[in-house]
Amino acid sequence: MAKHFGIDFGTTNSAVVVYDDQRKSFTRIGEKGPIPFPSVIAVDNLTQEVSAGQKVKDQIITLREGGMHLVIESVKTILDSDQLWTTPARTWRAGDIASELFRALAQRAEEDNNPPLREAVVAIPIGMNADKRATLRSAADSAGVKVLSFISEPTAAFIAHSGELRHCRYAVVFDWGGGTLDISVLEVKSGCIIERYTAGSPKAGDYIDDLLARWLHSQISETHGLTIGFDNVAPEERHILLNESEKAKRQLQQEDATQAVIELGRYAGLTLVAQTLTKATLNSILEDVVSGALEMLLQCVEAARVSQEEIGRLIVVGGTSQLSLLQRELRQRWPHPNIIFPREADWDIARGAAWVAAHPGCYRMAESIGVVLSDDQFHAIFPVNTKQESARSTLHFGLVEDATTATFNFAARNGDERATHIGELHTPCFGFRDELIELDCHITSDLVFEANADSEAKPQRKRSFKYDMLRWMYEVPGSDISQENP
Repeated sequence: MAKHFGIDFGTTNSAVVVYDDQRKSFTRIGEKGPIPFPSVIAVDNLTQEVSAGQKVKDQIITLREGGMHLVIESVKTILDSDQLWTTPARTWRAGDIASELFRALAQRAEEDNNPPLREAVVAIPIGMNADKRATLRSAADSAGVKVLSFISEPTAAFIAHSGELRHCRYAVVFDWGGGTLDISVLEVKSGCIIERYTAGSPKAGDYIDDLLARWLHSQISETHGLTIGFDNVAPEERHILLNESEKAKRQLQQEDATQAVIELGRYAGLTLVAQTLTKATLNSILEDVVSGALEMLLQCVEAARVSQEEIGRLIVVGGTSQLSLLQRELRQRWPHPNIIFPREADWDIARGAAWVAAHPGCYRMAESIGVVLSDDQFHAIFPVNTKQESARSTLHFGLVEDATTATFNFAARNGDERATHIGELHTPCFGFRDELIELDCHITSDLVFEANADSEAKPQRKRSFKYDMLRWMYEVPGSDISQENP
């Protein structure tokens, strides 16, 4: 009996789903209960013991203010930074923090009597650059988790619903999580998913929690004559208000919920009675945010040059997508009855990744990448449809003029469109008429095009060129998972 893991490594929360290919079933792994694992860790300065998840999130201000712990959130956003954190025993980099999160996720999996989490497919945002991907792979490896492959989050969401999408030419993934809102227009062509157009916004779940907390602060100020601003309230009390705001938001996402009770106790020097937040009030607070998200959706579809009528399905995933106001407004402003509101929107991306772990597909080039020759002709090194794992090529070029430097002009071309310049590689040479310049090219497991060049007449350390903005399409596994919902 084999079990296969998929990981949605998120900015705010991370989710793990395991697929059992004997039982044809999926199991969620997060915190106890129906929520993913908060992407936050705390390191004890004295013992170096690492804690992670909800227990850290609930005490985050106390841990920080006590001065005995290093607490780090949202490491996904800074994976490619040089930021350092210091504890008495060591210095921490972003990759070290990510590694501790992977280790915590693996531990949670084993607590639920699953086999050890030793390998997984990891879902990542479309815009995650090569440095972040490499750091994430290294961090997982340090935690004893081998990244089988990366899969883009919209593609993972698509695969999680492939049974319902098999006959669609176009689909849209509206992924509204805790850290970002990401919208992707996908095209299905010859068994491959192509990301036709994408857009994103930082106004997501965390932004909404802050907005709601500030509104509650203003209500308390108005009622009790409080003059201190929200940002000047003691950090611990401010964090409690943010936590209570998130809990109220989650509670009011339930279909039959009409109000939520917020209990703060003491706040900004006041002793408060419990406050009630109604769903109608929450909707009025979030009206502009939801409206902006829907405008972004419509603009994204228009920019993809696809009409709403051509969209076979609109898939709405991510924790914030459970807002009742969003779902109501979507049904009004998206007039087609083709919206998928998953029952477990927080888990769909990890679920799709787990399916890929059990039924691997492959990445293929969605555009050609090559060089522009001296006569302005485009020569494709890796044409459209080239598989990532077979993308290796060695070419030999000659000089057309006496020069001490050979210049390679790299370009990408989509279909019959004009080739677009993406960068240059300069390598020293003697300038001989028959001098051969060797160009070695390949695409890494992190989906980066790399080219190395040198002159056979003037051997030296090869000069390199890297490009990580390639357009990809994912060849979807052939099986239908529509009957295998958890």
